[in-house]
Amino acid sequence: MGFYLPYTLLYVLAGLIAELIMAKFRYGNSKGVCVSYIVMQVLGAIGGTIYPYVIAYNSFFSDAEAMAAQGANQNVLAAANMIQS
Repeated sequence: MGFYLPYTLLYVLAGLIAELIMAKFRYGNSKGVCVSYIVMQVLGAIGGTIYPYVIAYNSFFSDAEAMAAQGANQNVLAAANMIQS
């Protein structure tokens, strides 16, 4: 594993949010643990999957339409446009 900044920053943010949630619900409450876990997983997914794909779309696929016109990367272009919208 390496140091991936968006993933790391969003996990730190999720930890802070989880601490605030746990402080509000009291630390022994299972509802607070459940909500905190959901926050951690959502922000982890955004930082580890969705956000990097948007970065890749903007940088690597800037000329993807020209490549798709040639018949290459049509599936990748369709998936990128679906996520970007």
